[in-house]
Amino acid sequence: MAITWSSSYALPLAIAGAIAAYMVLRRPRHLPDIPGDYQWPLVGNLPYLLPFSRKSKSHLYMRRCMQLYGKVDQGYIFGNVFVNFSDANVVRELLRQDENGAIVRGDIVQKAFRGVGNWILFLMPMDRHWKRHRKMIQPGFGPAQLRRTAVSTNEFLDTLLEHWISTDASVVDFHTIASAVIMDILGDVGFSYRFNMVKHLDDPEKLNEIFQPFDRLFRISFERSRYPAFLWEWFNLGDDQIKPHIGALHTLVLAVLNERRAAEASVLKAEARDIVGRLICVDDEGSEQFTDEEICDELLGFFFAGHETTANTLTFVVAELAQNPAVAERLYNEIHSILGSDGIPSHDQLSDFKYLDKVLKETQRLHSVVPIILRFAVRDTTVAGYKIPKGAHIGISIDHIHHNPEYWKDPDVFNPDRWDEPIVPGSFIPFGDGPMNCIGQKMAVIESKVFMIRLVQKFRLHIVNPDQLDPIYSITLGYKNGLDIRLERR
Repeated sequence: MAITWSSSYALPLAIAGAIAAYMVLRRPRHLPDIPGDYQWPLVGNLPYLLPFSRKSKSHLYMRRCMQLYGKVDQGYIFGNVFVNFSDANVVRELLRQDENGAIVRGDIVQKAFRGVGNWILFLMPMDRHWKRHRKMIQPGFGPAQLRRTAVSTNEFLDTLLEHWISTDASVVDFHTIASAVIMDILGDVGFSYRFNMVKHLDDPEKLNEIFQPFDRLFRISFERSRYPAFLWEWFNLGDDQIKPHIGALHTLVLAVLNERRAAEASVLKAEARDIVGRLICVDDEGSEQFTDEEICDELLGFFFAGHETTANTLTFVVAELAQNPAVAERLYNEIHSILGSDGIPSHDQLSDFKYLDKVLKETQRLHSVVPIILRFAVRDTTVAGYKIPKGAHIGISIDHIHHNPEYWKDPDVFNPDRWDEPIVPGSFIPFGDGPMNCIGQKMAVIESKVFMIRLVQKFRLHIVNPDQLDPIYSITLGYKNGLDIRLERR
């Protein structure tokens, strides 16, 4: 039987064949003087990376390369050249470059979020669109909002602690708890919207309705970043795989947006407003300054970044306190000396908790929630004496910097007292650095401090299942499969 091919398939197949032949025959582009793993045709370093990525430990592959090759190494995957740095001084300079520099944030991660959000601040390349978004949103994290963060965190923790006491809670999944509390705070402070996640802690279906789509989209987008777009469908990472998860989140975003737009016009025109207020405010002619797509994408982005990173940090802190009871008791003594058994921390008091500050910093150092930052060479340049070609991706290994024995004595040991000594500039960058540092870092620190004060004030913490101490990396690092904690009333 003769086989006939539809002409509609001929051209795509020919193009795909040509691309495949080109990439198979093409040798990786090796950069002189920069060490790295052997680069295979087409796939480059992928065979070395896959054992780590299959276990959601890609950050450990980067740490392994730095341990083998030093503070700079190179990689190559599907035609993309990567040069990775973990030298504190070099990284500091790279992160502080503005849009006129040779190294800027590229669009590799933004492309991986195709179909999720094109206008998300923490994904956008450093261009005029990013500058416009950052300029408008930054005041949404001003002094008034930061003070409101402390009040809001206390409010939702009141609800949480009352729930635990009334139900005589003994074992809780702390990652879920932290995610719910932070989501409520973000809604209240950033969006003036009530998600009521803490009130649904006894309703797993309600929580999963929100959190599972976030988790799935994070993982899909992260997996996409490792493969060329034409392979996404083959790995179940295509647009059709995203649609079922994005629908529920778009519904959530539109609920927030529609409620705020129903507010009085005078509220929308005010300058000193929360994040949503800044996004939907109008100019002097009465026109909105962002399109509906931009607004929805930014709201979704803050859902992603706002609750995910802080919830992961809090879970890491709790895990460390549970494994280091002497540290936990010392922290309790500081809290008790300032607030007693029932005092409520105010925004102005947070700077008094010196040991808490060290505990948080040490946790952020030991567990880098964002272990890798990517940049892009927009032209041929030289970095630390190495020639970097235009189009190369620059990997900045925050994780390795935070674990480098050159900067930290016994780097794998949890030791808050190390913060009594000065550190090497650039060796601690949990929120990044330079013009694209984390816009919400001050809010995150306030949330974390108030949360830990209220928790340690009332409970001793114990790990239930040590096997859960296995963090997952998918854009961010955390105990995303849950962490069961046993609560012991003080």
